[in-house]
Amino acid sequence: MAVISINDVRGCVLKSVEQAALNFEKWTRNFWVTDYGAEGLIQARVAENLFNLQKKNKNQELAVGIEMSVSDLMSYEVSADHKRKLESAVIQENSRPDVCMWDKKGRVPYIIEIKRHWENGTAEKDIQRCGDFLRIFGSEDGAGTRAAYFALILHRSIRNQGRMFFDLDMDLDVGKREGEQILKKKTEQFLKEKAEAFLEDGRRAKLKVSAEVSKVHGFEHIKNWPADASSEENAHHWKWRAAVVQIERAKVP
Repeated sequence: MAVISINDVRGCVLKSVEQAALNFEKWTRNFWVTDYGAEGLIQARVAENLFNLQKKNKNQELAVGIEMSVSDLMSYEVSADHKRKLESAVIQENSRPDVCMWDKKGRVPYIIEIKRHWENGTAEKDIQRCGDFLRIFGSEDGAGTRAAYFALILHRSIRNQGRMFFDLDMDLDVGKREGEQILKKKTEQFLKEKAEAFLEDGRRAKLKVSAEVSKVHGFEHIKNWPADASSEENAHHWKWRAAVVQIERAKVP
């Protein structure tokens, strides 16, 4: 089984999403990856960083791929039991997660789904996909999947569904740094609860969910800001942070 830890993967994925967004902003002189169909950039950065992370461990022999069919990587035939479970799932036998890691024995310990922004419908589907990968292929007689991750960019603009993650501000009689930490934890808890709600049906309810977000990034109105007559007026509304939902099988006491 993979030596690289579940939490190490989460941290690497979070850092990778943040890096990809910052790179896109720099290269385009202030456009945001959330507004353009550039999820491939995020996928590539996640895959590259995961490969480099596990290279540090000489005993680690995981491969990393983008949009690989999980059933092609597994070393066993999909059983009748798995096929019955797939009938009630949002994944199929040949589903292709955005990024996955596998070993030469046909085990697929980590699966990552990626979105460049939050939309309720697509977020729900991807989180349920993560849950289905775990409940169907997570056993040792399956692909041995240890954890699945939903990685994305939460951003706040004038109008978008992700703005709810930035409407958690509260009046705190504390310093700026302490207030930012409290708001970060509150955002992580809110994201965790949203994911749990998407997984609350009986088939997926026994999964353990956690979430982590990066620091908040904002926009300043500068000469490179994309041409928009209202951009200077609205610049203070624009914020974003990288985020990862981690889903794993709950340990049986």
